[in-house]
Amino acid sequence: MTTPLTASATGLSYRYGKNTLALDNLTLSFPAGQVSGLFGSNGAGKTTLLSLMGGLLFPTAGSIHIGEETRTDYFSGSVALVGTGADLILKDFSLEESIKTHSEFRPTFERALFDEFLSPLNIDLGKKVDALSRGQRSAVSAAIGLASRAPVTIFDEVTLGMDARTRQRFYDILLTDHEAHPRTIVLSTHLIAEVERLISSAVIIEGGRLVAQGSPEEIASSVFAISGEASQVQAFADTHLEYTLLDRRDAGSFTRFLLRGQAPQSLHREADAAGGLSVEARVSFDECVTALGVDTTEMEA
Repeated sequence: MTTPLTASATGLSYRYGKNTLALDNLTLSFPAGQVSGLFGSNGAGKTTLLSLMGGLLFPTAGSIHIGEETRTDYFSGSVALVGTGADLILKDFSLEESIKTHSEFRPTFERALFDEFLSPLNIDLGKKVDALSRGQRSAVSAAIGLASRAPVTIFDEVTLGMDARTRQRFYDILLTDHEAHPRTIVLSTHLIAEVERLISSAVIIEGGRLVAQGSPEEIASSVFAISGEASQVQAFADTHLEYTLLDRRDAGSFTRFLLRGQAPQSLHREADAAGGLSVEARVSFDECVTALGVDTTEMEA
């Protein structure tokens, strides 16, 4: 039986060479037993963070915590990392040989779950990784992650190249098996709208720094929109400097501001008094994450 573990980082920094700071004093947490989303634009530091958590990189500063263990420079056997940050398909072996190795290494590995996800795709397990398409390789990696049932299981852009139907099967099997065998799961992806229903917590990083963390509801409620005639919207923003402008969309003489901050109860009254202003006290989680710096364009296979 897998015991879910909290995965967290404290003061975590990482440099590539002398000049590239990928993570900057990052402190965050993925709660035990929950499915969490990790979001950020290309180059935000997501894969670096997950590679550090999986033991593929050593921190420049700070530490990683897996349950009660503090990991600063070595691999935790409690973590399974699949996707862009790790290649768990052994290159010089057939897929079947790779799967056998994983099942021997990890006592919680469930071969039936691996087969359940992969069987409709008719992938020849006698092949080596070089013979797979991008989508097939992603599917095999996803199957390994699912079947590992590790206390902390990390999927780093694991759906790249998968078609919509395969992605949906992955999500469905993930949720069903997580309910029966709880563990801590981290999904790093640009497909925000697709995974919103799966996650109960979210972390957003940008430029190697933490932007926001909390439940999707908490994060979405921290952003609101106001729209109307451009000069009136600007005047509203100028008198409310406590809000941070995240995004501005102009259409002729009308504009829409996306602002970060808790919308006060009096906001609708203020908008009515100003005349012609419309208030959205809460925007969608997808738009909120996008405004905080995430590129949600789906990557090509």
